[in-house]
Parts: sequence; C-alpha cells; structure tokens
Amino acid sequence: MKYFVVQMTCNPGRAQDVMIYAGEHIKWMLEHIPKKMFVAAGPFVNEKGEFDDGLCIVKAESKESLEEVLKTDPFYTRGIRNFTVREWDYHVDEGGYRIDFPPHLAQAWGVTSTPTKERIA
Repeated sequence: MKYFVVQMTCNPGRAQDVMIYAGEHIKWMLEHIPKKMFVAAGPFVNEKGEFDDGLCIVKAESKESLEEVLKTDPFYTRGIRNFTVREWDYHVDEGGYRIDFPPHLAQAWGVTSTPTKERIA
C-alpha cells in the first residue's frame, strides 16, 4: 500500500455548494470508510466558518486506482470540487517516526537510524 495526499479544491463559483451537497458527500465517505483507505480526511474552514476545500490522507494500491474511487465522490461528479493526488511517504505521527534512515544519513543528520515505531506496510 502507498500513501497519498488528496487536495480537493472547489471549482470557481461552487464553494457555496459544498454545504448544500455535504450530505451526499458524507454518505459517499461512510461507504468507503470501512475499506480502511482513509487515514485522515476533512474539510478546510473558510473565513465565514463554512466548509469549502478539503484534504485527505489515503492508502491505496496506486494513484490510478485511487483516482477511480475519487471520481465517484458526489462533490466531483457534480462539478463542485476537483482533486489533486500526490504520493506521500509519511515519516512522523504522534507515535514517533517510522523510517529507517540509511546509517550515513542518520550520522550526518545526528539522528538515530532506529525508528520509534514499526513501519506500516
């Protein structure tokens, strides 16, 4: 499994539709949550205190397979949001870091090469 960051951005003139169609999007999310693909997800809050753009951290086999799922999101199918997907190699969370640094880099950076938690495959 690979990790990806998905930036969901409202199309011009469509930000107000996020609040209108949020129920459809939430139902779509609830359908996919049991598949354990979402690590974290949520909307950004604008200056009016309303939701507009969003961000997800997702696990998937490939960028292409993830994009096929994202294209079924009602925010996307209704033309409200578009998305950008980038592969991400996450290293740190509240439990510590999870990467083995090559010994020469660990020494140069002054860090231990032993992760503080197991790498999640």
